[in-house]
Amino acid sequence: NWTEAEIKNEMVKFGHIDLDILPTLPTSVKEKIQNIDFSRYTLAIPIQAGGNIIGFKFRLTDTPKREDEPRYINSKFLPKKFNLGMIPTTARTYDGVLVIVEGELDALHAKVKGLENVASTLGGKVTPEQIEAATERGFKHFIFAYDADQAGKQYFEATAKIAPDFGASVYFVDLTELGVKDIDEYLS
Repeated sequence: NWTEAEIKNEMVKFGHIDLDILPTLPTSVKEKIQNIDFSRYTLAIPIQAGGNIIGFKFRLTDTPKREDEPRYINSKFLPKKFNLGMIPTTARTYDGVLVIVEGELDALHAKVKGLENVASTLGGKVTPEQIEAATERGFKHFIFAYDADQAGKQYFEATAKIAPDFGASVYFVDLTELGVKDIDEYLS
């Protein structure tokens, strides 16, 4: 759902894989990405925790998806359970408000549109550890905008039960009322 201009001007900033640079990467990075088929997974999305890049998510882009392969692959050792993705070090706490979406591309698209206080669950529902990590960074109000599908509805229910345990207020955006399937489609 990205415009051509957004893909050319913004998406490229997040890491289209150039195979020529792979040999120049540090050994510690090569160990994390040795399981990735870069002929198919050509978009690298950096996952940050605080000021550190803790891993990458790789996405199929121009190639057709085979039935037996995932659309995304994580780099090795990516501690998803404990981190929300895409909270950059430049993000202010905006009075403690953080918008949380399911997918990394949803969060990236929001950032392209100028919204800095958006994070991704890295796919799926938010975990208690992710909420705890975000509250430790100063976020106390969470706006969840999960996808408008059956899984997203189940994520709302699970999140409503855990987030208040950390002293956080929780708000939900029902995208079905907006007539879109996810934040990416809404932003388009």
